[in-house]
Amino acid sequence: MLIIVEGPDGSGKTTLVNRILERLAAEDAPTWPFHASPPRRHPLDEYVTSLLDYTPGRSHVVCDRWHIGEHVYPYVYHRATQMDMAVWRYIEMFLRSRGAVVVRMLTSTPTLIQRIRERGDDAIPTDQVDELVPRIQAGFAAAFANTALPVVRMHTWDDDAITRLIDYAREKEDHAVRLTRPFITYVGPLSPSYVLVGDVRKRPEPKNAPAFMPYPATSGHFLLTNLRGPRVPLVGLINANDVDDLAKFFDTHMTRAVTLGRNASRGVRSEGQVPHPQFIRRFYHSAGEAYGRVIDWALVGGGDYRKWRP
Repeated sequence: MLIIVEGPDGSGKTTLVNRILERLAAEDAPTWPFHASPPRRHPLDEYVTSLLDYTPGRSHVVCDRWHIGEHVYPYVYHRATQMDMAVWRYIEMFLRSRGAVVVRMLTSTPTLIQRIRERGDDAIPTDQVDELVPRIQAGFAAAFANTALPVVRMHTWDDDAITRLIDYAREKEDHAVRLTRPFITYVGPLSPSYVLVGDVRKRPEPKNAPAFMPYPATSGHFLLTNLRGPRVPLVGLINANDVDDLAKFFDTHMTRAVTLGRNASRGVRSEGQVPHPQFIRRFYHSAGEAYGRVIDWALVGGGDYRKWRP
């Protein structure tokens, strides 16, 4: 299972992580603790690549904070970040496909202020505690309002609460084992309503890397920046001419498919077809928003838009 514990410093994250690790230590599967610090690499390398070796059903990972904080602390401390909308969407799609569950630690602002004053915090100067802690709290509230991941709200770490959390995380893990573990390039919800089908991975990435990782100036970044509409949380991504068995995927997932480009269209059952995002990015870069609308039309109504041009 994959459990991510998030919340401000002083909210009890590390205590809960240690309690979860103690409970999971009795199981046969290996359990790995992860701790996220301020990122030194691209967020995809911090929050996706570092988890590529995690396989649902074969091991457990418990993260003491993860990607949510990178949605919060740049805003609080006015620092730069590469966590834009496309990267955020993709990290969440990857985590969803692996059955991740996020715990939101709930602690009142006065309690956090008191704890930080008592123990100190390297990132928060003593004379700014009253100013920064409410901003951090507001940042986490906004980040959790934007997440598509399943969230468990906790303010305690008693045995019953931890049991319920582990049981819920195990349900998501079992779902990921059945529906997404066999497919290396897939990212998205465990039960997608729609899937966008690409061609092959182009970057020299690890063999177990998923499709369309949105590094700067890539088709994945262009695609995920311009997807629009209420269907976005219901969409998954996979490659057709790569390592995955697309016939098996569609037997597993009764879902509407839209192929991206001519290569993906060959031999793939799909309701809609649109140009590959790399083609639009290269020749019609300013038409990204219109391209996103065309994808949405194809998702909803099907149709062949491969000759579409803005």
